[in-house]
Amino acid sequence: MRSLFAATTALLVGAELCAIEDQRTDCVIHDGLQLFQRNVVMNLRDENATNQAFLGQAVKAEMALYPAALMHCDAGPPVMETKFMTSCTYDAIEADVRKMLSKLPPSCDYDDCPQAEFSGCLLRMVGHDFMDYSEERGGGADACTDMEAADNAGLLACLVEGEYGRSAAQIYADYCTEVSLADFLVIAAEAVIHWSRRLAVRSAGTKLAFSLKPYFKYGRKTATECPGAALNLPDPEHSCDDVHKVFVRNMGLSWEESAALMGVHTLGRAKLVNSGYDGWWSDAKNSRKFNNDYFVSMLANGWVPEAAIAGNPKKNQWKLSNVARSTDGKVMMLNSDLCLAFSFDPIEHIDLDASSQDCCPWVEPFLVLDAIHTYNKGEYCGVKLSEREGWNQPFIEGDLASKVRMKEQRAACCDGRERMNDCGSVLHPTGFAGDAVHDFANNETYWLQVFEQAWGKATTNGMPHLKELAKCEERRVPKGSRRITKRKREKQSDRKRKRRAIRRARGVNARHEAARYPGQKAAMTATTSTTSTTSHHGSWHDMMPGL
Repeated sequence: MRSLFAATTALLVGAELCAIEDQRTDCVIHDGLQLFQRNVVMNLRDENATNQAFLGQAVKAEMALYPAALMHCDAGPPVMETKFMTSCTYDAIEADVRKMLSKLPPSCDYDDCPQAEFSGCLLRMVGHDFMDYSEERGGGADACTDMEAADNAGLLACLVEGEYGRSAAQIYADYCTEVSLADFLVIAAEAVIHWSRRLAVRSAGTKLAFSLKPYFKYGRKTATECPGAALNLPDPEHSCDDVHKVFVRNMGLSWEESAALMGVHTLGRAKLVNSGYDGWWSDAKNSRKFNNDYFVSMLANGWVPEAAIAGNPKKNQWKLSNVARSTDGKVMMLNSDLCLAFSFDPIEHIDLDASSQDCCPWVEPFLVLDAIHTYNKGEYCGVKLSEREGWNQPFIEGDLASKVRMKEQRAACCDGRERMNDCGSVLHPTGFAGDAVHDFANNETYWLQVFEQAWGKATTNGMPHLKELAKCEERRVPKGSRRITKRKREKQSDRKRKRRAIRRARGVNARHEAARYPGQKAAMTATTSTTSTTSHHGSWHDMMPGL
């Protein structure tokens, strides 16, 4: 923009010079245009990249499509900020999401897993919403991201268009006049996590209480537009550099919390048509269950680089390399996943890069014995650990048997290559969150605890005004007025009903007596009147005897 301003100024200066010299009109045009062209070339040469980026963002901003414009509210104007919400409203939204998920086909294999696809899509939508936060730019969980951006490809399916005929918009329509879209999406994502966690608990036969509801607060304001928000998302190709930039620096999470939050990758998969990556983070059966399989898979398996996916040099990933791996489907990890546990060179702090490095990330089984036996059916790199003698023993430096075992283990994990280079150390995870990944793989309970903290921070960043859910019996009343609970109203109604019953009973009895003794009423009335008068005067005479 500065170059255009300078060039325009040059054109005017050239015109003024010609006019001062009393030259012809074409002098103004000729000299001014030459000066204009020269300034444009010189300035654009220095600012070309900046101008292109600016113009690109401007064009994208005009073409951007945001969720608030896509989620229709037929019941009336959608509320942009939730003013009041009870626990019952949260439960109702969660029940609707759970019902929608339950109606999807439960079948799940490497080709198709409807429940996993919908769950992963909705969580990805909410993740891309809150990952654009920074103190300088704002953003966060405001229900806003550019749906036309390449990184958000495929999200319209579960949000509006319908993933297997179901979409979040169908549920949102019932709450749009009471709950902001920003709050709704967070609740919907938590509902997905709760539902898929129940599947994990049911299949594992454990009873581990886990709920994000106690930490939920309402009052998020929906943003109608957020130009450039998608540009703030992490690029998996940039490995842990972008994890640090987005999760640690911008969102304020620790490395442990960042790794815990990445555990949502256990749900769903990456598709070529959407992200350009291809495969599941977990095996097909675990891809619809909210468990720690993401971390177990990372450390209980081996991986080799897969460069230029589908011929695209800008998309590179790591594929499962166990010799005994299934050929039915594809299990993979991205640079930004494996860098949490592994590094190419821990001394020089060189991140993993599937596009240029020929090494195998793996660790010896002794480090993940709890993960192998508790969560992975005793399997390590596709083989039963109990069938391999000594594999459950730690590596001992200088011990010949340990060296032989390590070669066998490397071959099992690294596509049969005994002499393949290791990514970092196999004796200890050397990634930026290596200790955290190790702890999460061996202890699912600990992962869930850290995930609760990380999720709470991620969904409330930059929103100090949020409020806790009210109890179900509470109702919103005007400011300064007295709040009447449901219990109080019930007590008041009970008293009114009793009084009405008593009055009705007295009226029925009076009519019944009048019907049985028709002549008695007049006599009783006269007697009552006389008695009343006498007693009245008598009382005054008694009190004032001088009268």
